[in-house]
Amino acid sequence: MRKDKIGNRIVPLCSMALLMFCGCEKMGNESPTAFEAHPLAKSSLPASLAAFPAANGKIVFESYRDGPSAEIYAMNPDGSGQTNVTNNPGGHNVYPARSPDGTKILFCSHRDGNAEIYVMNADGSGQTRLTNHPAVDCQAAWSPDGSKIAFQSDRDVNTQIYVMNADGSGQTRLSNNSATEGNPDWSPDGSKIAFDSDRDSNVEIYVMNDDGSGQTRITNNAASDNSPAWSPDGAKIVFNSYRDNASQAEIYVMNADGSGQTNLSNSNSTDDGSPAWSPDGTKIVFHGGPAGGEIYVMNADGSGVTRLTFNSATDVRPDWQPLPNSTTSVTVDIKPGSFPNSINPKSKGVIPVAILTTGTFDATTVDPLSVKFGSDGAVEAHGQGHLEDVDGDGDLDLVLHFKTQATGIQCGDTSASLTGKTFGGQDIIGSDPINTVGCN
Repeated sequence: MRKDKIGNRIVPLCSMALLMFCGCEKMGNESPTAFEAHPLAKSSLPASLAAFPAANGKIVFESYRDGPSAEIYAMNPDGSGQTNVTNNPGGHNVYPARSPDGTKILFCSHRDGNAEIYVMNADGSGQTRLTNHPAVDCQAAWSPDGSKIAFQSDRDVNTQIYVMNADGSGQTRLSNNSATEGNPDWSPDGSKIAFDSDRDSNVEIYVMNDDGSGQTRITNNAASDNSPAWSPDGAKIVFNSYRDNASQAEIYVMNADGSGQTNLSNSNSTDDGSPAWSPDGTKIVFHGGPAGGEIYVMNADGSGVTRLTFNSATDVRPDWQPLPNSTTSVTVDIKPGSFPNSINPKSKGVIPVAILTTGTFDATTVDPLSVKFGSDGAVEAHGQGHLEDVDGDGDLDLVLHFKTQATGIQCGDTSASLTGKTFGGQDIIGSDPINTVGCN
């Protein structure tokens, strides 16, 4: 039987009706302008950061500080502002999982006499039951678009992976074998689900397609590996492993295909578990300590381990809330030094476009390869940008070039816009007036 270990407490996986702990641990006229100063080459792009979709919000976790029955708490990323968000004494509220947009939290609760999956707003309001079955339903995970929820259930005798719509409808079994399988986590592109299974005697990490097909084992050792969690860019999976100590888990990371398995926590004397990535992919939050009962955070490479909770009770199973980035308006100058900004839509040349540094925005932070210009979303024609003070204010501006006929600019258009992101994932948008010529 698979078991969940928190400190020195060991509880059978999803076998107790009370569900004290359910399951294993868990971004033409125009010509190029010769702005050659400070080129921003392709190699300067931190692709792993640019892929992340969100900023770091609050950390949610389960805590036993209010008595023997757990509550879901939320706190700031530095550990401050710890707040009970379920406020349901006796309900035993566990396994929080934040939604992709950060507005909701999934959790499982025994408040109605049986372990079921619930959803609530991020502030704890609107707590709503999603499953209603005499079996144990728990450990839920959102699909990246928020439309589906994967979860584990023992409704068909042994614990398996199921999926349902975000409102609880359409509950469908994905895995189907005699093993015990749980801890599902969806890949950021929504195409795959990672999970753990003891189908090969000991617990290992598997990946399957989102319809349950193509189930593939990606860890293989004599110890237990469980609780997989995809990185926000989909390149890595962090997980628990007992390979270094049969009684104390360590936090490991591997490539999404199972290669490059590396111990991150290297704690030796502490029991670490339930790792989860920060939405920007730079940090990992987990529970740990001598008894495995406090919340810690570390950098994605395992450095900078910092304790966030300090109390005599058990705090475990953290997850990190994403904060969708708001869009920043930037100042754009099409054909710098030219007025009016005349563009011939029939031209086979390129259009220079500058994003200007202002008192409130630094154009050098923009990822040039993320910028799209015009209604057709033209990309940078040369695969790089250039930094130059085009407006003579002493600050460096970002100059990009776009093929005219790729922009979608049409005769009669009076403005053109661009969108993009900073290297940190902040969305930007800007526009400038234009005057189309050569249209007769």
